[in-house]
Amino acid sequence: MGLISADGRLLAEERRHAEPGEPLPDLFRHVREDVDRLVSGQGLEYPPSGGIGIGAAAIVDHRTGWLKLAGNLKWENCNLRGVAESVLQCPVAVECDSNAGALADFYWGHAQGAENLLYITWGTGIGAGLVLNRRLYHSRGCSMGEFGHTRVEWQDPRPCYCGCHGCLETEASGLAMEERMSAQLGRTITVREIAQRAAAGDAACREVLERSARLLARALSGVLPLLNPDHIVIGGGVSHCMALIQSALLDELRVLTPAFALRDLTVTMSDFPDTAGLLGAALLPRHEAEAGSATQRDGAVPDVAPPAGAEHQRIRER
Repeated sequence: MGLISADGRLLAEERRHAEPGEPLPDLFRHVREDVDRLVSGQGLEYPPSGGIGIGAAAIVDHRTGWLKLAGNLKWENCNLRGVAESVLQCPVAVECDSNAGALADFYWGHAQGAENLLYITWGTGIGAGLVLNRRLYHSRGCSMGEFGHTRVEWQDPRPCYCGCHGCLETEASGLAMEERMSAQLGRTITVREIAQRAAAGDAACREVLERSARLLARALSGVLPLLNPDHIVIGGGVSHCMALIQSALLDELRVLTPAFALRDLTVTMSDFPDTAGLLGAALLPRHEAEAGSATQRDGAVPDVAPPAGAEHQRIRER
């Protein structure tokens, strides 16, 4: 959780370990304590003047605030916004974390000029946010962006909590890489350590990373001819490994994707690999206030100023 200024600066943040299946009222009582502390630490009053936004790693109906499914957190069919507003005692806006992440890079990152943006959040799970014609896209069933449930593996596919086998998230997420490498080593290992060992020359760790990158490219190769975005932004914790996996990802894209779908495509790491979801969630109350009810229905987002001094790195793929 974080306290965000109107121009996108992260003023204060705090992390709390998530307990799968934890009752929502208990969770938000802890959140309220933490937010009170963040706000008072900045000499401000509660509630935050800009409101509270929540980006959830889940299928979320942003209109009703209803959480339909959060597999990793073991929540299903619960009134996320209702419980949050009851405990936090202020209006709350909710979105899936991948849509929130897309907003952060679209308005405060190097993808500001994009017309059509596909944002990939690659961490414990894998999801996507989509901006079409400079508008955040929502599907009727609210499950658009569940990119991690694209099937990418047919040889000995692992079961996924969604009920299918061989899903991208099950095979290539940060959690999947940790499980795969931990089984090989006979001890627990994190993605960060996998990346460190790969950079130091560990062939097994590098293969785990590159396999995941190739599977991500396999999933993207089916999306790119359909949507033909001009930008792909990759965020989330695993995106820190981009220097190690960039060649495997782009080489696989070239092999599997028609050339016309790669033309004028920019593939880049998020400006906010660890905080995009947080920054984008902070935009949500402002979005709802400025966009108005009519544009909320079709997904428009308001103009906001980029943070001062933002520096951008681009990986261009023509």
